Amino acid sequence: MQINKSAILTSLVAAITLFSGAMPTYAAYYYLTPALHAKIKKLPTTPVTTLKIPVMFGVTTSDLKDTWSQARSAGRTHEGVDIVAPTGTPVASPTEAVVIGVGFRGYGGNYVFTANPGDEKYYYAHLDSIASGIKVGSIIKAGDIIGYVGNTGNGEGGKPHLHFGIYKNVTTAPINPFSRLTEEFTMAERTAAAKKLIATAVTDNPIAKKLQQEYTAEATEGPTKQSPKPSATSKVSSVRVLKAGSTGADVKVLQASLNTLMKTKLKPDGRYGRGTSQAVRVFQKKHDLIVTGIAGAVTQAKITELLAQ
Repeated sequence: MQINKSAILTSLVAAITLFSGAMPTYAAYYYLTPALHAKIKKLPTTPVTTLKIPVMFGVTTSDLKDTWSQARSAGRTHEGVDIVAPTGTPVASPTEAVVIGVGFRGYGGNYVFTANPGDEKYYYAHLDSIASGIKVGSIIKAGDIIGYVGNTGNGEGGKPHLHFGIYKNVTTAPINPFSRLTEEFTMAERTAAAKKLIATAVTDNPIAKKLQQEYTAEATEGPTKQSPKPSATSKVSSVRVLKAGSTGADVKVLQASLNTLMKTKLKPDGRYGRGTSQAVRVFQKKHDLIVTGIAGAVTQAKITELLAQ
């Protein structure tokens, strides 16, 4: 049997790092077994330099801040990007990957560590929890949920956020991810992820409940169903999911309601365009809803509640 000396050396370095605490980030929590090496070798050899934001919902590229090298406790400097989002917001892999570390440790709290294309390693820390089925050796696709935003580890007591780090390997300096986070998951990818979460949701997961309420109608009604016409005195009472491209009387009511509540200046023409989508996003962010730009059942119920006050 041919011995892969390079693979053994990499694994030994990782193990030594783990037990000695030589790296301040705790990013090297893994031991590369032959089986893991075989899976990792199947990944593309070129790094993905244009990445989608790993927080699946509610964060846009304009929300990101470069927190690289900021001072941290015990004389450390920050080796990643902090992405602020509500507790429980799904975290997704921006690339295909192999999970090489999962658990709880030190500064990072609940974490997932993955091998990614181009011999890079991605580090997801401070998770509230790790997604069901994610374990060492898991092969994941881009868009697969790996965990949920939290504030575990030394993030306890602070704003919930995802710490996202990139490493070439355990023997080189970390890489600043900020300039590479230039894209967002598409609505189709978010919808697909939401439907998976709905299908496997645990009953006590508040984010899953919100997703279920927001997306179930969309999944069952289909994109071409015409909206029912509400009565002249009704507010946004229909459960039809309203999104970009939707038209109808209920869209007109939505636009008028947003103008009343948010002091926006939408033209109530019954056409769900970019302006309406942006107004819905602002409303959702203000009221701690999942920020999608889609007016699902939860968003519409919140509007109805506020109008009744």
